[in-house]
Amino acid sequence: MESNGEADAKRPKHGVLVTDRNTEQNDNKILPQFMEWMNKEQLIISDKVLMTKTGSCARYGLLAKDDIKKEEVLFSVPRTSLLWEENCSISTHLASLQQNLNGSGWVKLILALMFEYKNPSSRWRPYMNFVPPTTCVDQPMFWSKIQKDSLLKGTGLSKAVDQDLLSIETEFNEIALPFIKEHTWLGFNEKIHNLDLYKHMVAFVMAYSFTEPQEDGNTSPPVMVPLADVLNHIAKNNAQLEFEETCLSMIAVKDIKCGEEIFNTYGQLSNNQLLHMYGFVEKFPNNIYDTVEVPLSTIYSVIRRETNSWPCFEEKVKWLADERNLDSCYPLAVGLSGILSYAEFKLLFKILPMEETQFMDYKENDDEWDTDDSDENSDQDENEFDVLSFSRIPKLLNLKERRLLENVAQHLLNSYHSTMLEKDTGSRESRAHTLVSGQCKILETLIINLSCTDKS
Repeated sequence: MESNGEADAKRPKHGVLVTDRNTEQNDNKILPQFMEWMNKEQLIISDKVLMTKTGSCARYGLLAKDDIKKEEVLFSVPRTSLLWEENCSISTHLASLQQNLNGSGWVKLILALMFEYKNPSSRWRPYMNFVPPTTCVDQPMFWSKIQKDSLLKGTGLSKAVDQDLLSIETEFNEIALPFIKEHTWLGFNEKIHNLDLYKHMVAFVMAYSFTEPQEDGNTSPPVMVPLADVLNHIAKNNAQLEFEETCLSMIAVKDIKCGEEIFNTYGQLSNNQLLHMYGFVEKFPNNIYDTVEVPLSTIYSVIRRETNSWPCFEEKVKWLADERNLDSCYPLAVGLSGILSYAEFKLLFKILPMEETQFMDYKENDDEWDTDDSDENSDQDENEFDVLSFSRIPKLLNLKERRLLENVAQHLLNSYHSTMLEKDTGSRESRAHTLVSGQCKILETLIINLSCTDKS
């Protein structure tokens, strides 16, 4: 197996199932009932795979019972068995519900899940039995504010979670709750279908739903895909879900040996994103997509301490925000291989060092500047992902600019919780420690490369 252990699990074992519905006795019934339900729903499952708790790195998982070859179909789920806003017990009633265009777009699905979760006669009852109880969901949205602010200090995640919680409560009160009150005749009860249950289902959607890619670039609504959501995640996955006309199929993307766990991937996600959405992290350097976000506000605050060293600085900051949508909250991403936000980074360090007259000329003739390919520092041989590798930074930045970037990286290092690099005890502390230490290693790599450049 390529990965094992709780730090690599999609859904780490954070608690014991203690609710009435999830006693050990009931838990032993869940899997057989789900297998019977999948057979009834005509899911096609390879005899080479086994759904089990034993041998999985998390609550449930899928194991290979036999050697599996690349491109073999592991299972297929008919589209008629997907659970989403247009395929649920209350789909006709949800059709007229108006969602906030600027909101999550999840309200209809969450209401559907709330209804099916509390409906003992639901068609999806055997599937809904797999919804992890509140004792097992542990995304940061369920952490106390003290824990979030302390353990996640410097990562930017605590602020993002607070914004999520505000949006969740707003959508519940303004959209979901009025629908619940108007549809008590369906079986809704505001004392049962309350904000706590809404948050529980939000966590379920965050960690278990899938979104179908669209050719036009639009975002499709999330759907729940029974069995596919049992697979755990690692960055170097061995299977992936393919969306076909009549079904969704899980395909092996490499050979899988007998006894190995079958892993899906949820995209090229950093540990910050994984902890935020799914409640887990991957240890450094297993997550090849891990990043550190460097807000422009941090770069600007470091520059402001260097008085009179950057001509017409405030005017440039305003212009970048107004004309290029690079406001102070915009984050530049730095990954294991270098600076990922290459185009934005290059623009930033083209504008900031400009002398006043040069900047005024640029503002008036920016179209001509943007189409000028004569820059001797043009990185024509950068790879297709537009990554500025650490080794290429000296070709783009002078000494002063490299010093600025080094000071920014050091500032971010100093912003983390002072004890996080020393503690690795407890579940939440452990995941926060893994998140922070991974980000620190990326920043340290950046500083080392910048320092080596200065000496060369």
